[in-house]
Amino acid sequence: MALQWSFENIWNESLIPVERKPEPRERIFASELGGAMIDRYLKMKGTEYSTPPNMRSLRKFEAGNYIEWLVSLILKRAGLIISQQDRLEYAYDGLLPVSGKIDFLAGGTPDFEKARAEMDLYDLPPFAKKATNDIIDNFQASGVSEFKKIVLEIKSCSSFVYKSIEATESPLKNHVLQAFHYIKCLGLDEAHIVYISKDDMLLKEFGVYNPSPTEDVYKKDIETITGYF
Repeated sequence: MALQWSFENIWNESLIPVERKPEPRERIFASELGGAMIDRYLKMKGTEYSTPPNMRSLRKFEAGNYIEWLVSLILKRAGLIISQQDRLEYAYDGLLPVSGKIDFLAGGTPDFEKARAEMDLYDLPPFAKKATNDIIDNFQASGVSEFKKIVLEIKSCSSFVYKSIEATESPLKNHVLQAFHYIKCLGLDEAHIVYISKDDMLLKEFGVYNPSPTEDVYKKDIETITGYF
């Protein structure tokens, strides 16, 4: 017997994000830093994909957006988000500019009681309420009255990728260069890359600093793709 109506179809069709087609551009996206030069070159020239991402791959990106939203909800209600999705651009003399949007600029003086009160207004399931309240409690228990201003980059990943990062105790190179770009643009000395496993919600965090030897790698990457372009 056929189903009268299907939640499956509604759900799957609703979670398909709009695919952005490559367009010619004379700037580097921060998210591309550290990636394969040939792929980046073709994208910057506006070359159409020979094998475009399938719907399953696109939905994986959308799932990451949901996790980022949950993080923003907690930080925002705790008063720790200064701004988000700001576009930042930097260019060395004679080289192509690098442009990208940060996830979060975070820090400042939190209001924990306000955070708890506002979280209670949301119709969150019990497990989500417990998690958010526990996070707020732990922030408060740290005894820090004012948190340092930092860039937060949230990266959701599969358990396979998460285990690899956990084993090496190091973030992925492209994420390091992306985070470095943002703190260089802002004149800050610290960014955090936060990996969250989509399978079990485990979290791993790494620091990126400025100044540091990372700038040599960052500039060399820009010089190389500029030369190819």
